[in-house]
Parts: sequence; structure tokens; C-alpha cells
Amino acid sequence: PPSVCVNQMAEGLHSMSSVAMDLEREIAASVHAVERERDRHRVESDALKREVEALQRSNQTLELELAKARHDNLIPKPHTALAHRPIPSPLNERPPALPPATVT
Repeated sequence: PPSVCVNQMAEGLHSMSSVAMDLEREIAASVHAVERERDRHRVESDALKREVEALQRSNQTLELELAKARHDNLIPKPHTALAHRPIPSPLNERPPALPPATVT
């Protein structure tokens, strides 16, 4: 009979509607999770950019201080520093001599 067919169609539509709503909720939750992750990465990226900028400023300051110290002859230039004093190397040093053995 037609009423049974209509009821079955209504049940099918209700079931499909329920599945569609579940999928919508899952999609919305996934989108929300992706947006949170994107925002977290953006915050981390911004923090890293600020840290890089601070390190670059610090590096520039240190380079200026080094150049000034070299200009004022407080720090010798690398090539002259090596000429004035040898670099100590454990390979060039001899171990201390052992005391002579005594027989008792």
C-alpha cells in the first residue's frame, strides 16, 4: 500500500537527515580543531620571528662592539692574534716523566 511506502520513505529521509547532521557536527569540530591548530602555529611563528629579530639586533650590537674594540686595539684581529701566541694543543705536549722506579 502507498502509506507503507510513504512511511518507509519518511523513515529513510529521517535517517539520512540524522546522518547528515552527525556529519555536519563532525566537520564543524574538525574545522574548529584545524583553526585552533593554525592559530597556535601562528602564535609560535610570531614568537619565533620576534626571537630572530631580537637575536639579529643583539648580533648587530655585538658586531659593532667587536669592531669598536678592534679599532681601539683592545682585541687583536684574528690573523694577528694567531701570530702572537701559539694555540696550545694537547697533542704537542709530552706527558710528565715518571719518577725512577725504586727496588725495595
